[in-house]
Amino acid sequence: MEKTEDCEHATAGDRDREGLLHPLRGRHRALQPHLDELLELAAAGGDIPVATLRRRLDDVYAFLTQQLIPHAAAENQVIYPLVAGVLGSLEPTSLLNRDHTEIRVLTDELGELRARLSGS
Repeated sequence: MEKTEDCEHATAGDRDREGLLHPLRGRHRALQPHLDELLELAAAGGDIPVATLRRRLDDVYAFLTQQLIPHAAAENQVIYPLVAGVLGSLEPTSLLNRDHTEIRVLTDELGELRARLSGS
């Protein structure tokens, strides 16, 4: 399937939406290496020295609290209401909003794990 910007029959609305989404896609691509690091750390957790685990958890936690959660909050506050306005409903973004809530909950749990590891 062709992307909207490549289709000669794209409407002005399609091009406007692409223009609005392009920076968001770029930002999501920039977040991906950090998310990959999180998955790698989760997979390796018990197989790495505790000192290395602590350092990597600190790095992941900093990413989550300083980059990902603020990014998600901005999406919830700015992007999703715009999408709801275009689509006429908040329903399409409700699952994403719940995902963002779960990320905050899991980040809090990670913070508790970091505190326990610091005490060991």
